[in-house]
Amino acid sequence: MVDHLSVVRIANQNYAEVETEFVRRHIGQLQEYWKIKKYDTGYHKLRFNNDYENPLILIQGWNKFRDFHELPTNVEIELAYYGDNVFEIFSINDLDNGRHISSFHSRSLHPGRTRVFNIPLTPTTVDLPYLKLNMELATFLQKWKIQDLILCGDNGNKYNIAVLNNTNIENMELGYNWRDISKALTFKVGDTIRFKFEISNQRVSSRCHVFKLA
Repeated sequence: MVDHLSVVRIANQNYAEVETEFVRRHIGQLQEYWKIKKYDTGYHKLRFNNDYENPLILIQGWNKFRDFHELPTNVEIELAYYGDNVFEIFSINDLDNGRHISSFHSRSLHPGRTRVFNIPLTPTTVDLPYLKLNMELATFLQKWKIQDLILCGDNGNKYNIAVLNNTNIENMELGYNWRDISKALTFKVGDTIRFKFEISNQRVSSRCHVFKLA
């Protein structure tokens, strides 16, 4: 049975983000190198990071794949999956033509399917082991009973962090490793960072993207 998925690559990232629902459907089945059929015979090989919470296609093999198909800089590729790590391009969509980025992607803004929360960073929200949350984000986490977060950063790594004081929205924090995460993601005073969540089937998972706004 053929399955389908989307992969999105944008200009300021060194990897492509993979549709999360697809990898969840195929947990334990996907291998490190994906074989993408060419128009004639043979395959392009793209490297999957083997992460089912933060699924990415890494840089290895991407440039040859991009040049062969003359991909736009900001692109969403729909793939057909035949099993045994064999894929074929179904469609190529230029995201600079006004097309919405699919909701699984970190930069997506789909009403009803994504939620984002922005927090400006000050000396007390960068260099401390915990991050005080604003009321909007705290209320959201309490509503969905989220006690831990998996933060997916723009460096391609993910970080586990606890939601502290999760029954008290006025004092809710993330910690106690916020300082290390902030340093790893090169956040600094004056940045505004965004927490982006995907809403799927009326559910919110503990996975979210976090990145600084330009």
